[in-house]
Amino acid sequence: ITAIVGRHPTTNKNVHQMTIEAIEAQFATAKRQIGIDALKTGMLFSTSIIERVAHMIREAGTKHVVVDPVMVGKLDSKL
Repeated sequence: ITAIVGRHPTTNKNVHQMTIEAIEAQFATAKRQIGIDALKTGMLFSTSIIERVAHMIREAGTKHVVVDPVMVGKLDSKL
């Protein structure tokens, strides 16, 4: 999870970036507890998050990666 959304009733815009540290902790926990045979990205909120996630994927040696960029959320919230 790289961002959280608190839906605003009128604009549907209320997206908040997670910290790099929180993203790293999530990745490390998933890797340690269940392993990573394959993964799929979703919304990667910022350039710095994209760069860090790409680095973590390379370090993990994961061969099966699907990149699914999210440009518009389900509730039409644009990033």
